[in-house]
Amino acid sequence: MGFGYYGGFPPYISKAEKIRRAEKAIAKLRKKKGVIIEPVIVRDGKIAHTWWGKSWNQNLERYADYSNRVPRGRSYVRNGSVLDLKIGPNTITALVSGSRSTPYSIKIAIKPLEEKIEKALMAASRT
Repeated sequence: MGFGYYGGFPPYISKAEKIRRAEKAIAKLRKKKGVIIEPVIVRDGKIAHTWWGKSWNQNLERYADYSNRVPRGRSYVRNGSVLDLKIGPNTITALVSGSRSTPYSIKIAIKPLEEKIEKALMAASRT
């Protein structure tokens, strides 16, 4: 356990302080040449606006074993702590400002859908 930790937990940091830290980290990253930062921005109090984003979030919330992680992740997004988010084919990467002194990277690999299932989903999204 490091200095400043209480019972294994880091000391409390207010939402305003988390937002300030995230803004500072984003500004620092934007100064680096060749680095393109795409932070997650909450608009109108909503994290997702497209049908796909809303469906993705609803699906994540179905996993009971991740019940403690989903609210924490939602909090990170709302505090501006997701400094960079890139969604590519079968991969999602993010740079997150958490309780550590430096941001950390997250990578999620997604198994591609079978063509038949993908076509059914796309057809359902048009209705």
